[in-house]
Amino acid sequence: RIYYDAEVEAGRDPTMWIRITDPLLGEYRYYFCVPTSLGRSAENEGNRTGEFTFTRTATNTPTNKSKQKESIA
Repeated sequence: RIYYDAEVEAGRDPTMWIRITDPLLGEYRYYFCVPTSLGRSAENEGNRTGEFTFTRTATNTPTNKSKQKESIA
């Protein structure tokens, strides 16, 4: 969240790699994304949650694809 806020305040689009673990397929999937929204909430009981929405984007490097995967060891 700190990185996201800092990039937005500087007038840049924040980008990051997201790793999804899929144990049924036995692989990790990686996506290069721009977070497009950020939300958070808190309850009186102390539960805090956060929510991001991501859009996959190009890495602008031909040898570094925006979607990658690897086997879980």
